[in-house]
Parts: sequence; C-alpha cells; structure tokens
Amino acid sequence: MTDTTLPNEPARAVGSASDSEGKPASKRPAKAAKAPDKRLASVVNPRRTVTPSRPCYATYSTWVQTECGHILPPGLYFHGIRDEKETDNLICSPLEIMAITSDERGENFGRLIRLMSSGGGWREWAAPMEMLAGDGSELRAVLLNLGATIPFGQRRALMDYIMASNPKRHAMAATRTGWHGPALFVMPRKVIGAGDVVFQSSESGGHEYSQGGNLTAWQAEVADRCVGNPVLILSVCAALAGPLLAQLDMDGGGFHLLGDSSGGKSIALLASASVWGKPLDFWRTWNATSTGLEGVATLRNDTLLVLDEIGEAKPQDLGGIIYALGNGTGRQRGKVSGLPRPTQKWRVIVFSSGEYTIGKHMATAGAHIKAGQELRLLDVPVNRHYGVFDNLHGLELPHDPNNVEDCKGAGRVFAETLKHAAAKHYGHLGPAFVELLIKRVQRPDGSPMNAEEIERANLELRAVYAEMRKAFPVGTGQEARAAARFAIAALAGEMAIQAGLLPWAPGTAREAMVELYNDWADYRGRGQSEDIKILRAVLGFIDRHVSRFANAEGTDTAPTHNRAGWYRAHGDGRLYLFNSDALAEAAQGFDLKRVLACLDNAGAIEEHRTNGSPCKQVRIPGEGRPYVYVINPAALQAALEE
Repeated sequence: MTDTTLPNEPARAVGSASDSEGKPASKRPAKAAKAPDKRLASVVNPRRTVTPSRPCYATYSTWVQTECGHILPPGLYFHGIRDEKETDNLICSPLEIMAITSDERGENFGRLIRLMSSGGGWREWAAPMEMLAGDGSELRAVLLNLGATIPFGQRRALMDYIMASNPKRHAMAATRTGWHGPALFVMPRKVIGAGDVVFQSSESGGHEYSQGGNLTAWQAEVADRCVGNPVLILSVCAALAGPLLAQLDMDGGGFHLLGDSSGGKSIALLASASVWGKPLDFWRTWNATSTGLEGVATLRNDTLLVLDEIGEAKPQDLGGIIYALGNGTGRQRGKVSGLPRPTQKWRVIVFSSGEYTIGKHMATAGAHIKAGQELRLLDVPVNRHYGVFDNLHGLELPHDPNNVEDCKGAGRVFAETLKHAAAKHYGHLGPAFVELLIKRVQRPDGSPMNAEEIERANLELRAVYAEMRKAFPVGTGQEARAAARFAIAALAGEMAIQAGLLPWAPGTAREAMVELYNDWADYRGRGQSEDIKILRAVLGFIDRHVSRFANAEGTDTAPTHNRAGWYRAHGDGRLYLFNSDALAEAAQGFDLKRVLACLDNAGAIEEHRTNGSPCKQVRIPGEGRPYVYVINPAALQAALEE
C-alpha cells in the first residue's frame, strides 16, 4: 500500500458523473438552482459547483455545491433521483476505486482502493475481492483502520459500490513480497522496477518495510561498527542473501545464533532487521503458531525473517516449522468441500537466536532433531570476546580482560549505541541491493535484457558463487550444504562491498563467513551429523549407565539391575559388551544397522566375528555364550575429537 498526501486535490467524480464545472451533465432540463443553505454557508464556502449525471457515484475531496443547491462535505456520494427530486446520499468519506487487480494466473482478483483518511492525506490499499464473499465486514474493518468513515446505514451501499466498480486500469496483484520477474521486486509499500504492480493483501500492513534516516548515516553508524565483528557481519550479509536465493535457484534456510543470555544476540538481530525496515517492527519472536509464521514468511519472501528467542517456541512444533521455513511451503489445508486450498510459498533467509540449540529445545518435548532440520537452520556459536562482539570500536566500559562476565558487560555501551543507530537509520540497504541486482539484467542504457541475455547474466552470477564456495573447507555432503548457506551470505556481502553499499574492505564478508563456518563445524563436529549424534549417544549412555554393566569375569557380588551388558579391562580403560537391546536404547531414534555401521567406521567396535560381523559370542561365567557388541569408549572419544 502506498501513502499519498494530496489533501487539496480537486473533487473527482466517479462513474458517469461529470467533473467539470458549469457543463450540463444530462439531457434532462436543468432545474433552477436552489439557494444555498445559509446555515452551512456560514460554516463553509464551497469552492466549486458540480453537475453530476444522475444516477452516478462521485467522490469529492473538498466541500462542493450541487446544481440543485445542496452543499456537500467531502465524501463518496450516490447522486440519484427519487420522486422527481435530486438526492445526494453520503456513502462514506472520500474513497474511489483506482484499478481492477489480479495475479499472473488470472486469479486473486481485487480492487485498488484509494481513500482519504480522517487525519488527512490519501492512502491506497489493494483489497482481495474474496473479502466480499460474506457481508464485507472484514473489508470494512480494514478501511476503518485506515481512517475511513462509514455511516452505519451505508455499509451495504459501500460494498455495492466496490463490487460494481469497473475502472479502465488493470494492475497485477502481487500476493507475496519479492521477485515477480527478473527485474521487478515488490514490497508492501514499494515496487522496485518497471511494471504496473500493487501488493495485495487482506491486511493493510506493510509498515515493517518502512524507512528512516538515510543510507549514508546507516553505513557510518551501523555498518562501520560491524568491522571486526564477524557475528555482526553475518547479520548484515544474511539479510542481503534473501534476494539472491531466487537468482541462484536455492532453497531458503538460515542461521541460529547460539549464545549466553545478555550477550548481544538481540542487537545482532536488530542490525540485521535494519537492512529492510524498522527493526522492532520488522522482527518477530518464536512465540507464534505454525500458521502465523507461514503468513509472516510470505510477507518476507525473498528478504529476511528475523525470529528472536527460540525458547519461546513450542518444542513439539519446532521441527515441523523448521522444515516448512526451509522448504518454503506451508501446510496443505482443505476446504469444506474436501478439495485442497492453495498453499503459501516463500523463499526466505531465517535469522534466529536463543540460548539453546535447536536439538536441545526439541528434546525437552522428547523429540530428536534430524539432520535435515539441523542443516536448514544452522546452530552458530557466538560466545565471542565481548558477548557476540570482538571489537567495540573504543566504546568499551572498564573491565577485567580475564573475566568473562566482566568482558560481556564491557560491551553494553557499544550495544546500546548500535541499537540506537539501527532504530534511527533503517530500511535503505535492502532495497538498494535489490536495485543493484536489477541493474544486472539491464543493458547499459537502462533497457531490459532479453531472455538469452538474462540467462547469460545468471550463469555469470552462478560462476561467481561457485568460486566463493571454494573458500569453505568441506568433507561431507552435509558440510557442503552448510557451506552453501554461508557462501551465499558471503557473496551478498562482497557484491554490496563492490557496489559501495557497504563501507568494508574487499574480502571482509568472505573472511567472516569462513570463520563462522569453521566455528559451526567445530561446534557440531566434523563429519556426518547422524554419525556424530550416534557416537555421542553411545558414549553418553556409557557415562550415565555404567552401573548397568556387570563384570564379564563374573566377580560381582550384587546383582546388576536392568543389565545393558558387561565390561572387561582393556589397557588403562574398559571395553563395554553391549547386548542388542541396550545398544538400540543408547542410540534411540536410529536404526540398529545404521548405528553399527557408524561405530564400525569409527573403529569403536573392538572385536568382530570371523566372518566380519560386528556381533560376537563371548563366554560369560554363569551366562553362557551371549552375542554382544564389544565397544571401546576410547575410540568413540577419539572419533569425536577428529
């Protein structure tokens, strides 16, 4: 929706009414004008006389006088004839239909409504026509929220007017933000590129993408202070990566800042949100339903979804939400008829924060995180020197450099300074970066490229991205997926640096992303995610349940309750002889064959049968020759430390 400020615009007639002064508007003999009402004349002096072609609708933004002498305040009127008398019925405050709208599939029809708010000034809102399926109360509620005034008895008349309107202009309705063609980017209150497009929604929002201050001040007061702070550099680069997803044909996903409370994670989220809009309006929290987050993700398509404090999310729903946000598809819902409703679609970078890993929060509800969830939202540890900061740019408080809590507190002034700067200057860098991407598909004279030229430009961009990915050391397919996420953030940052949008030295974004990628890999553990989880699970089971293992020499005097197996000495440590049920319990959630393959590859299965099977018969006094899996915990630990 676009704000306009035209309070003194001349009166506008709609439908068959004439907007010209002194011209006959119908073939009926003109009646002598009645004398103006002296009581009204003493209050207002109409600047013009109108002669509407009755019957018709007409909108006036100023006081007017009709040819029959009626003095009318600003508003939308129906000029009619009843019992040979002219009638002028006020329907609502000034309002008119500017265009019919529909999407590229010829669906989602709507009307572009222009109205004068109670506070003065014109506003626009593209309303879906489906809001008139009932009595129109939803549509009227939005109009009232925008400042319209609707007499109680004229509610149906207003709906009839909107339904019957048929303006010549036809605009494309964008039902989600982001790219609508290679050179057209839509936001709720702004369209970047060429085309008659409006953002259409059942809500009149869009204030999140507002702008304040200016880009130059944001660069000096926010971007400059990101230098030397890899986490803040990630905040900005992740925000810019959203528009590149479609250009590189990549799925969405994101980063989860994992750190201690009061360490500055929220400041990093504010800096990220300031790239696209007013920070406190733009960001959201995890305290939302899956349906609510689907709606927000649609409004953030091709940009950024900021979600603070993962601890507020319902742990039992978190896994499904992460899959949905990364896959870009909402839940399939049905109509009363049983047919499916259209699903919502999006591609978005998620930027999250919390004191717990995603897996740990899910575990509080008894759920186990899967590798696919873990790789869609990467746990990035951010416990740096001063909370999430490394360089306070001379704004640190006196502190003991050897005291962790003291160092964290030293960053308070820096954090507050950054917070105030982001609250004053915001919403400029994201649109400027989109304009940069649009220039990629334009010729030097500004004319649009043809399809072949656009494809060539996109191939060049993909080649640059492929080169960027080489900077990230990967050893497995899962690490490659994570590196791809960091690489697209690095590419966005380096493109913005090259264009002068970010006041950083070339290579700053790439170096910061490589550093944080390595921090992610070290924290998670190198190798396949499932292998790491299995190794940790089995080692943790031994630590927690050592009392459930009996001595394989049969020297125990007390019985072993809920026995998991046996143990025997091995050098300076022990070997643990698991029975199959205990091993399945230790790695709950994983297939036993998958567990055995992981342990065998890690060299943690100490003894095998002669045919190579990891299951071996051993002699246990008083127990016969049970089949067991001989596990060496020292090998488990060594595999995790590699």
